Amino acid sequence: MDNAGNVYVTGQFFHSVGFGGPVLTSGGDSDAFLVSFKAADGAYRWSHQVESPKSVIGYGVAAANNGIVYFTGQFGGTATMATKAIASKGHYDSYLLSYSSAGKPRWIRTFGDSDYDSGWDLATDTTGNVYISGRYKGTINLGGGSLPASTKDAMFIASFKSTGTPRWSHGYGGGGAMVWSLGLASDGSNVFVTGSHLGAFKVEKTTMPALNNSWQIFAASFTGSGGLRWARSAGQNGSDMAQGVAVGPKGNVFITGRFYGGISFGGPNKGCAGASDLYVASLTNLGVTRWVYAAGGKNQEMGYGIGVDGQGLITVTGEYHGPSNLGGLTLPGAAAGDLFLLQIK
Repeated sequence: MDNAGNVYVTGQFFHSVGFGGPVLTSGGDSDAFLVSFKAADGAYRWSHQVESPKSVIGYGVAAANNGIVYFTGQFGGTATMATKAIASKGHYDSYLLSYSSAGKPRWIRTFGDSDYDSGWDLATDTTGNVYISGRYKGTINLGGGSLPASTKDAMFIASFKSTGTPRWSHGYGGGGAMVWSLGLASDGSNVFVTGSHLGAFKVEKTTMPALNNSWQIFAASFTGSGGLRWARSAGQNGSDMAQGVAVGPKGNVFITGRFYGGISFGGPNKGCAGASDLYVASLTNLGVTRWVYAAGGKNQEMGYGIGVDGQGLITVTGEYHGPSNLGGLTLPGAAAGDLFLLQIK
């Protein structure tokens, strides 16, 4: 959402889709879309697609204070972006597109090599800079030189000016570790990234340790100029995933995802009631654990997205399978999976 109250959504569609304006038709396997609605009544404003004979996915979207919109994802083959045809260098490349609030294309950036690369999330700061996180395999150049080569999935985080000029970029992972950076948020000056790692890796000089050959959670914070503020790992014996991160009005950080068996952010262990449960963890702006909330039933619950409003109310969305208990309320559900919306203080 931008300061004028307009809402922006991105994702993936097959065949065709309509949002209230012209129908978008896929040019191949699947295409990515970016659509804007008015917050007051949900009225359609505009929409765009990234089209390719191969698959295209939209993963992340963010709007700056000045109304400029950014969205990111991955594409394969030759994709049409804002009427410009761009060929991927590998199986899939990542893209970063910028539009005005009125939906006019501003600039396009693509990144990749001969392997798999994807942009996953975006954030902006109060000065209009944009931040992108994602994954790469092999190496990748986001405008500041090639990042360290990796034979497994590694994470990247980078920043660009509102004009599309690169500011800085970092890559972490490689060796024996797989690292996915799935969530990104900003408090206006600092940026926060979260995700999961399988195996030990370093964020600068801070080691994210391996545990029982299972996925663990990591979180890190950087200054607006790219300097590491802090980095930490969390988890327990089961595979634990972090999917989303948000910053509250007092600067506290909130992370959501799923865990198996149990989860700990350095405090008491939270047990799992079923196959997997969702969690919300709150950290201070300096990365110190404040509290951890866990909920779920006998089946699976997963937190995917999280937001915090001006009063500090936390809203989480995600997926659950079968009947579930969230916040003391029992939700009926199908084994194939349903969506939930949960609000906690």
